[in-house]
Amino acid sequence: MSLLDVVTEGAQELELLEDGLEVTVRIVNLEVVPVKSRPGSSQLSVRFDVPSNPLADDMYGYVSLPDAALKESDPKAFSKAVGRFKDFCKCFSVDSSGPIDSDDFKGMTGDVIVGLEDDPQYGRRNRIKQYVVGA
Repeated sequence: MSLLDVVTEGAQELELLEDGLEVTVRIVNLEVVPVKSRPGSSQLSVRFDVPSNPLADDMYGYVSLPDAALKESDPKAFSKAVGRFKDFCKCFSVDSSGPIDSDDFKGMTGDVIVGLEDDPQYGRRNRIKQYVVGA
């Protein structure tokens, strides 16, 4: 008698999207996590899916949260982080001018440009190359 009742038949192959493709993604999960390379700083860890293609593999991305320490230690990196964070908010129609609850993002959709990368841990996978914010 088996202790595990595992079903492996019928699983479909997940798809990777082509590099440079513009696609609408949905935020499935978002959490604030520490930045390993900058103790005391945080970033958003985001999991996206593609509503129009249920077999597209989920994508993951990180968005730095600009803070006073980064502003003081590296003004250029701070400016880049602010721009990327604002683009992320615009892409998903979230107002970045005041306090933001991370739950405000869950389920939101926005258009992105997809990248393709070889990850040493996970193999070939998609990533977010750019958030599309319009003109």
